[in-house]
Amino acid sequence: MPALGPTFCVVSKRFRKNYVHRFSASKSLFLFSPWHPLRRAAIFLSTNQFFDYLVMATILLNCVFLAMRDTVAEAE
Repeated sequence: MPALGPTFCVVSKRFRKNYVHRFSASKSLFLFSPWHPLRRAAIFLSTNQFFDYLVMATILLNCVFLAMRDTVAEAE
């Protein structure tokens, strides 16, 4: 696989284990540098273990609503 350019690593702790995440060090959208506050916040959010819990809870809640026999009229 060819090299994709400069990268940087973020180490996060999830479920009592350390995980290494690789991100591109080039500008995102040709606008945000790797140390731009908006990009740093997005990296923090995506590497946070509570974000995983939120995604899993959303998926499970969606499964519950799909399995319901009687639909909720107010949902739309």
